[in-house]
Amino acid sequence: MDGADLWSSGVAGATRLLRTRVRFDALFCFHDVVAIGALSVLARSGIAVPDDVALAGSDDIEAVRFASPSPTTVDLGRESIARTAVALLRSRMDREDFRELPGRRESTGFELRVRASSAAASPPTEPGHLPRAE
Repeated sequence: MDGADLWSSGVAGATRLLRTRVRFDALFCFHDVVAIGALSVLARSGIAVPDDVALAGSDDIEAVRFASPSPTTVDLGRESIARTAVALLRSRMDREDFRELPGRRESTGFELRVRASSAAASPPTEPGHLPRAE
């Protein structure tokens, strides 16, 4: 899927969601481009982000910095994922018969980048809430 398809997915998804008349106070999109598409629909529908609906995506692409308000995003750490994948591949390649190696799990972590689209009205008071956007 290219960027235009993702943007269109955000537009279509947000449009369908609004047509259901279901009340919601937050929207999490699987990619930042989808979030930008959803943001455009919310704005045209008179829904204020973040006052009426908080919005977030994932991947921390550069384009989110140019959207208004800038969407909160989850940085999945692509560089860390790539480094880990290469290290695991090399360790398997160094073995004569890599099929004998047991499966394993690796975690590279992530970072939540809170931006204007999910800014809290006041600093959080309970554990687990998002920090205030700067």
